[in-house]
Amino acid sequence: MIARLSHDLVWQGKIFTPNPEGGGTTLINKLGADGFHGIVARVYNTTSWFDGKPCIILDYSKTSFLAQKIRDEIRLIDPVTHLYLGKVWWGTRELIGFALEFPS
Repeated sequence: MIARLSHDLVWQGKIFTPNPEGGGTTLINKLGADGFHGIVARVYNTTSWFDGKPCIILDYSKTSFLAQKIRDEIRLIDPVTHLYLGKVWWGTRELIGFALEFPS
């Protein structure tokens, strides 16, 4: 119930797009009941703080004042369903885990 309420009123998903200036991909979070596009992140590949293995980083440190301490790490775990598992970091402190599923 809390997750559904959070999704409906606060966070509705992520939109990944190629960076128009080159150099990778950006991410925009859809926020609020109307899906306002806010809080941007840089997206790149590097090693995970969790286990040192390759992962995709969603880095807000240089793109968002509000979320500048946030670093998301995601890793594809099922290429058939496009399911990713992730971890959210606040500075160097691990906060929560999450899952992302992308439509085919």
